[in-house]
Amino acid sequence: MALSVGLDVIAGSQASIPRPPKPADNGDTPVSDYVPKGMSADDRKALREAGREWVGTLGGFFGRNHPTKGQAGQNMSHFLGGGGKDRSFSAPEVDEMMGSLNAPGKSVATTLPEKFVELVHQDMQGGTATIKRYLARNTGSSVNAGTNWFGVTAETGSKWFYAVGSFLMACGGYAVRQGKVITIFYRIFIYDRYNWDVESNGVTKQGKETAVPESPLSILLDDDKMDAIQGLTLPNGTQPYFRRGKGYDGKTDSYIVNDALMGALVESGDAKNFDMVGAGSVHWVRIGSNLPDPAPQPGVRSEGTVR
Repeated sequence: MALSVGLDVIAGSQASIPRPPKPADNGDTPVSDYVPKGMSADDRKALREAGREWVGTLGGFFGRNHPTKGQAGQNMSHFLGGGGKDRSFSAPEVDEMMGSLNAPGKSVATTLPEKFVELVHQDMQGGTATIKRYLARNTGSSVNAGTNWFGVTAETGSKWFYAVGSFLMACGGYAVRQGKVITIFYRIFIYDRYNWDVESNGVTKQGKETAVPESPLSILLDDDKMDAIQGLTLPNGTQPYFRRGKGYDGKTDSYIVNDALMGALVESGDAKNFDMVGAGSVHWVRIGSNLPDPAPQPGVRSEGTVR
């Protein structure tokens, strides 16, 4: 499917790159859907202890420093102790995310800036303004149509796949015209909501179970706390919060955890969902001149081309 991009012109003449607004709907599940009504106090206590054990272990020192799951571990830690505040990624981290995207043909991370720059150049040729600020607008038919956001997915097995999986990206910039020369500065923004999905009838959405190999995690995890909830089920009465079984390969002994286990910590107030945000490095394109490179902006790395 072709990438469909339009422009939003952002008010203000200052030479600064505008930041896209967060999506209006963060997709949070009502906390009451995580735990069945009428669950006994003993079962609620066991569920809370198992949830804290699971999140605390995966978000502990070894989880946060794992070579491929370290970012996921940091998310877990922030979920438990961040108080719902945004987790912000640095420009180099966002640049790395863009390099891990997995899409048919050319990555959206490449084609979105290309189309954005082309549209900005066309717009700057047709007016009288010397500085204008822009955001890319999704004009396609996806759920993000009409917003500044485009859905993307990190490469399977990469550390960003474990940390954010599918997430949203946007492109913003400003353009400066000097005579017939147009210089366009732009950067990528990312957004993802760290939350846990359960349908309104208490059924976990498809694929919202996570299988983690027992070895070597069992060395760190308190199995007694986890096994204490093997008999507890979600509000629909059939899906368990936690079970033991075979992993994704059908062979490896694994802990299989339902999203609702983490969601129960939101319901109990032990943890809070949060937004993941960030902006990549500033890039630039100069069109119609062989003038020297523009001066880099303070605190960011500028990369660009002349054409």
